[in-house]
Amino acid sequence: MTRNRRHILVLLIYLAFFSLLFLQYPLKNCLPGNYDAWMQIVLWKTLLTKLQSLFTGEFLGTFFYPAENVFYYGETSLITTAIFGTCKVLGASDLWCCYWIIVLVFAGAAWGVYILAGNYTKDAGGAFFAGFAYACSNFLFGGIDDAPIYCALTTGLALHYFLKYIRENQPRHLVWMAVIGGLEAYVSVYAFVLQSAALALFAVATIKSWASWDKMKTIAPRALLYVLIPLPLFVFHLYAKAYGNVYFPWPVHLVMDGTSLRPWSLFGVLPGNLLYPATTSDYVVWSHVRIMAFVGFGVWGLALLGLIKAQGRKIELILLALFGLIFSFAVKDLNVLGDVYRLPFYYTGDDSLLNFFRVPSRFFILTSMALSILGGMGLSVVRQWCASPWMKRAVLAAFLVFHCLENTPFPLAAYPMGPMGDPPAEYKEYFQGMDDAVILDLPSTDIAVVPFEDDYLFGFNREFIYMHWQLDHKRHILNGINGYAPSFRVYFEGLTDKVFYEGNLEAFDKFRPYKLSHVVFHKDLVLEKDEGMEERLKAMPFLELKMETPRLCIFRVLPSKATRH
Repeated sequence: MTRNRRHILVLLIYLAFFSLLFLQYPLKNCLPGNYDAWMQIVLWKTLLTKLQSLFTGEFLGTFFYPAENVFYYGETSLITTAIFGTCKVLGASDLWCCYWIIVLVFAGAAWGVYILAGNYTKDAGGAFFAGFAYACSNFLFGGIDDAPIYCALTTGLALHYFLKYIRENQPRHLVWMAVIGGLEAYVSVYAFVLQSAALALFAVATIKSWASWDKMKTIAPRALLYVLIPLPLFVFHLYAKAYGNVYFPWPVHLVMDGTSLRPWSLFGVLPGNLLYPATTSDYVVWSHVRIMAFVGFGVWGLALLGLIKAQGRKIELILLALFGLIFSFAVKDLNVLGDVYRLPFYYTGDDSLLNFFRVPSRFFILTSMALSILGGMGLSVVRQWCASPWMKRAVLAAFLVFHCLENTPFPLAAYPMGPMGDPPAEYKEYFQGMDDAVILDLPSTDIAVVPFEDDYLFGFNREFIYMHWQLDHKRHILNGINGYAPSFRVYFEGLTDKVFYEGNLEAFDKFRPYKLSHVVFHKDLVLEKDEGMEERLKAMPFLELKMETPRLCIFRVLPSKATRH
């Protein structure tokens, strides 16, 4: 079999495996998460509808009203949006679109690491195991709610072409590195920064091979191309930071403390593991599962064997593994008003540029890649000890099965999309033709979770549902949530608490400059804190009940001079 045919076959095998593994989601009408999974669907659909409106002129409204551009406040993966749009054109539902994106992300991640591993072992079986070990891991399944960040496809290919240039001294390999690597930013800016760190480490490890004036003249323009490709995206984010009233509503030190790895994280097992008991039962909040950095005892053992016995270069893999470990762990204490937080060494305050890496556990992506490749090298050593091809295949199969059992929760945690996926029909019907409507959806709190949160893996904010429904009724809403938020969104949250939770009716007039016209109360999203809100709303003198159904109440905001007494 030729090398290219083998590469295609390997990709097809990865696609088949993850297609079958993740098929449980659409068959159960479930999403893989109920935090970023919802947000990604909202942002994908928002971008697609805005592109369509350029041709149709349709009024769309917006969440985060009166924000000028909702994309200022969180990263939108343009490449996964393109996949989502393609699936929609082919007639797929939102759920099936999400399914195919996850399949492609995980299969692509495996294939990227497989291609990179081929630079370290000539054994196709060892390289295949490396890709599988990276993508089919407890650590990546813990981050499935935000899958694009973990996709190592472009990173693996970019590093592969860099190594090809080092070996063959062909400038075209650097062009491929720059183009493929630059496109990573349009999958995930976070992943692009991690990829750039990996390229820098590989460059340091191979400095003797390229540190000459002649080669620098070749490398420099290709390196510039690597920066220029994602430059428009970075300019947009810098503009948003400067002019978009961008506000990070959660203390950085609190987020870092919750998402930094601890020593026990290396043994952190997700619930449902086929071999080992779960490390903890506290999996409601997304940050708890993203520090479950267990990748399997088999990978660690094979990586150690590869480090000791395998021939060839390893220094860049060692640097990659150590870099990821160092940056992903909490290593210092910070005392804030009597509470002690464990933080990474690079934390210097809430305004530090390095605090872009507010989820330190993601650095472990680099460690996981390096361990997987070293594990593939170790497996190649084991296969060399086998006398027959049949025994080599049996050893590969045994380690693949063991790794899968060690790392795969089954069934995977799944979250029903049906109850919240479709907005109440009367919602859209009532606001038909009311382009000037500005709506506040209630209940709404900073830490809102669905009523059945104890049965769910990720913390869930009702604002995601309101954003999703806004794409259907296409009217302005004050609600919304993202990685960041406009400062006035935080202001509205404070007003909401004062008026609708604390009963400060005079504070309602502060909503009026923003043209608030309606309040919609959703009866099936009520938590313990929200009990009694429906009755309070009906008694408020500035609200007039216009419609009531089993699912919602729609109130019109009365003019200030027409309030009821």
